[in-house]
Amino acid sequence: MEILLSALLIVSILSIVFISYFSRELSLHIRRIADGYRAIINENSGLFTLFFMGVFFLEQIILVLVVSTYFNPPKSLQTIIGIFALIVITTATLEKFIWEYKFQSSKRELYRISMENEDYLNELKGIILENKELKNRIYSMDSEMNLLKAKLEKKR
Repeated sequence: MEILLSALLIVSILSIVFISYFSRELSLHIRRIADGYRAIINENSGLFTLFFMGVFFLEQIILVLVVSTYFNPPKSLQTIIGIFALIVITTATLEKFIWEYKFQSSKRELYRISMENEDYLNELKGIILENKELKNRIYSMDSEMNLLKAKLEKKR
C-alpha cells in the first residue's frame, strides 16, 4: 500500500513538472499563483513559523502514538523518543526563526543603504550637471574674451 502511494506521488510530481516545463501558459499561471503565495508568506513569516512549529509538534505526538500502539516499546523508551523528537523539531524551528529574523534585518539594512546610495548618486548627478553648466559658461566666456581681444586688436 505504501509503495503504491509513493509511486502515485512520484508520478504526480513528475507529471506536474513535465506539464509545467512544456506548457508555457500553465507555467506562467503557476508562477503567478506562487508569487501570490510567496507575498503572503513573506508578510506573515512569523505566523507561518509558529504554525509549522505546531504542525511539527503534532506530527511528533502522532509518531509517539503510532510507535506506542503498533510496536509496544517500553514506556520509558516511548517517553525518551517523544521528548527527543520534540526537542529536535523545536530546536530546528527556532533556528529557522532566528535565521529568518537575521535575513529580514539584513534586507532592511540593504534597503536603507541602497536609499542612501541613491541619495548620494542624485547629489553626484547634480554636481556633474552643475560642473557641465560651469564648463559651458567658461567656454562661453572664453569665446567672448577672444572676440573682445579680436576687436581690440582691430582698433589698434
